[in-house]
Amino acid sequence: MLKIAIVDDENNICAFVEKSLLKLSKKYGISTDIDVLYSGEALIQLMEDSFYDVVFLDIKMEKLSGIDVSRQIRNTMGNEATQIIYISGNTEYAIEVFDFDPFHFLPKPLDEEKIEKAFVKLIRKLNLKAEAFTYKVGHDIFKVPIKDILYFESHKREVTIYYNKKTEKFYGTLENIYLQLSKFDFLFIHKSYLINPIHIRRCTYESVEMSNHIVLPISQSKRKEIREKQLELVNNEEEKNEYFNI
Repeated sequence: MLKIAIVDDENNICAFVEKSLLKLSKKYGISTDIDVLYSGEALIQLMEDSFYDVVFLDIKMEKLSGIDVSRQIRNTMGNEATQIIYISGNTEYAIEVFDFDPFHFLPKPLDEEKIEKAFVKLIRKLNLKAEAFTYKVGHDIFKVPIKDILYFESHKREVTIYYNKKTEKFYGTLENIYLQLSKFDFLFIHKSYLINPIHIRRCTYESVEMSNHIVLPISQSKRKEIREKQLELVNNEEEKNEYFNI
C-alpha cells in the first residue's frame, strides 16, 4: 500500500493529481491510499500521527509555504523517509528545495505524462511490486500482475484468463473474481466476460475491442451501465481539459 498526500491550495490541481494517481495505480497494479489537503498546516497536523510514503507538495501556498512545510518535515520532525515531490510554476525553486532532499520536481502546468514519470520513478525507488491475481491449477499456484490481465472468460465452472498473449484455464466463477478485483474497476460486460478497463481499445454500444484486438459482446442488460462508465470517463477528461485549458 502506497500512502500518498497531495497538498495544494488550488482545488483543481489537487483534483487533477488525485485522478491521475488513481488511474496510474490501476495501470501499474499498485494499491494506494490518497489524502488530499489544501494547506501545509493540515499536512503537518496529520503527519504528527501518520506516515506518508510520498507527499506531492505545492511550493507557493498561503501561510505555510512548501519550503516551510519541508523544513518542519525534515528538521523539526526528523523525517527523512517520506519522499517529497514538489509542484511549482517557478523552476527557480528547484535550487531552494535542494536542502530538503527532494525526490522529484513537477513544473506547472501539469500533465499526466509528467505525473506518470514521477510515479514510475517512485515505484522503482520504493521497490514496490504490482498487485497480482492468484489462481490455482491442480496443485500449482500462479500469480499474474493485475495490470497484465486483459479479461476473463467463463464457461460453466471453467474460467480462462487472458494476459500477455497467454491464456490459462482454471476452475472458479467470475462473480468471485469480480469481488477479488473490485478495487481495480473490472467490468462485467456479459455473464461470460469480465474485462480490465485499462485494456479497452475501442468501445461501442454493443461491443468492446480489447488491446489484443479481440472484440467481445456487451450483453443487452449491461449496455446502459457500460455506456454510463464511458460517459464518466469522457466527462473526467473534459473536466481536466477545462481546468488546464487544453
